[in-house]
Amino acid sequence: MTHTALLSDDAPTEDARAVFDHALLSALTEGRLPGPSGALGVNTLAAIEAVARDHPEAAAELINDAYDAFQREFGVVG
Repeated sequence: MTHTALLSDDAPTEDARAVFDHALLSALTEGRLPGPSGALGVNTLAAIEAVARDHPEAAAELINDAYDAFQREFGVVG
C-alpha cells in the first residue's frame, strides 16, 4: 500500500511524517498507544504500538522497525 492510498488528495506526505514523529515520540516518552489514524498505515501503527508496549525500555530494534515500516509504506527515509 502506498502513501497515496493512505492519505487524502489534499494531505501531503509531510503531514504523515508529522503524525508519525508525534506518535513515535509519545510511544517512547509516555508509552502512549497510537490512536487510529488515516495518515499512517497499519504496519507503521503496529510498529509504534510495539514501541509503546515496551515503554519505558523500548528496544532500539523496535524503534528501527517503526522507521522501517514508515519507509516501506511511504517511501520516506528518516
